[in-house]
Amino acid sequence: MTDLYLDENDLTGSIPSKLGDLSSLRNLWLSGNGLTGSIPKELGNLSSLSTLFLYENDLTGPIPAELGQLSGLRGLRLSGNRLTDSIPAALGDLTSLTDLFLDDNGLTGSVPPGLGNLTRLTSLWLSDNAGLNGPLPVELADTMTLDSFHYSDTGLCVLADNDFETWLDVIEDHDGTIGCERAALEALYNATGGASWKYNTNWMDDTLSLGQWFGAVTDSTTGRVSQLHLPYNRLAGGNLPHVWFLRLNRNRLTGSIPPELGQLFNLEELGVLQNRLTGQIPAELGDLAKLKYLYLFNNGLTGEIPEELGGLDSLKHLRLDDNGLTGKVPKELGNLSKLTRLWLNDNAGLNGPVPCRWSWPTR
Repeated sequence: MTDLYLDENDLTGSIPSKLGDLSSLRNLWLSGNGLTGSIPKELGNLSSLSTLFLYENDLTGPIPAELGQLSGLRGLRLSGNRLTDSIPAALGDLTSLTDLFLDDNGLTGSVPPGLGNLTRLTSLWLSDNAGLNGPLPVELADTMTLDSFHYSDTGLCVLADNDFETWLDVIEDHDGTIGCERAALEALYNATGGASWKYNTNWMDDTLSLGQWFGAVTDSTTGRVSQLHLPYNRLAGGNLPHVWFLRLNRNRLTGSIPPELGQLFNLEELGVLQNRLTGQIPAELGDLAKLKYLYLFNNGLTGEIPEELGGLDSLKHLRLDDNGLTGKVPKELGNLSKLTRLWLNDNAGLNGPVPCRWSWPTR
């Protein structure tokens, strides 16, 4: 048997695990029925499977990670069930996948960065999963192949990365709200002892708009945070091992970058671009072993680029452009084997050779 089409056939009960023994099966369609129970992990044994359609049933439980073994799978549609738990990272191994529909379930957690490996993916539906949260992985933007993308009615948001926003702009069917301002402000509150701030009226109140949080000013048209005013407010640093994302872009922050940020050992993205920050780049940022994206551009930073940044083995993007940096570019930056994008332009005081490992983007 190579094909089994039983969609909209009034089926009830659970999906038998014995279906995993049909080693020649190419298409399994059981959608639009009344099936209950969990998705058998044995379906991951169907090595010849091209499409798996189980949408519009009453299935529960997690998505089996074993489905990531279906290397030839092109279509996976699990919409309209009651599936729970997180999206398995193993789905990022389905490199033949063109359609991934997980909408209208009870999925939780973040979107695995590994989905960025799905270079053939053209349709991705994540909407109506209220428990999904956090920023969409920047890795998704690297595929640049999606033409149908839905993530409304989730807690997901898009980082203020120009490439990602440009990519979304060309997708006619995408929906959802661009911006991770709430996540960023919550991270700031937790990272700087917000409960002890002198003024913290309405902070962390999910029932209120960000414009009602003390010191936050939002754009009247987009609702996005445009200014953040928290001077003389007893902000304090600290060791916060669970913070992994911190962006305070496009505000009016002044002063220097706190070296204490080097204590956020799980930080994967740090962005304080387009502010009014001055002083040197702290060498302590070189301690952020998991850091993938460092955006410090368009400030008033001075001094030399710390050679310690050459130890950021996970770093992919480094933007230091449009500052007042001086001196030579550290040769240690040539050690950044995962670096794909580096901006150093508009720093008139930088001089000498650049490590010739990459081809630099220009404005």
